[in-house]
Amino acid sequence: MEEALWSASIMTGKKESLLESEFTKRIGKQLKRHRLQNNLTQKQVAEILDIDEQYYGQAERGAKRLSLKKLVAFCAYFHISLDAVVAMDTAQDAENERKEFIQNIAELLPLCTGEELRFLRMVVQRMVSEGKTEIQKDTY
Repeated sequence: MEEALWSASIMTGKKESLLESEFTKRIGKQLKRHRLQNNLTQKQVAEILDIDEQYYGQAERGAKRLSLKKLVAFCAYFHISLDAVVAMDTAQDAENERKEFIQNIAELLPLCTGEELRFLRMVVQRMVSEGKTEIQKDTY
């Protein structure tokens, strides 16, 4: 389904959906992971792909997309399958994303007031105990 939406937006030129945006960010994380595993800089990879360094950096951050041709060139250079870059929802990706969310929340907590922290604790407790993943306004 993600692939169909990805292709549809490229074909129609319509604004990217949330799902497509998430897909673009995941691809960017994979680009960065493979680059770092091979001890290369963004500049070096941009030169390999014959694209602007700034554009490549934006692709790693999920702000821009590489063309299919450039993704294939990336994979050929690193001797990996295209699936290694565009595959979604692997167990390791899910765990890494979970850890990243926890880290992001931990960084924000010191900025909260005592009242905000109590509210957050109540929200999290209710989500865990009731299995809710959506919060409706004025529920708390």
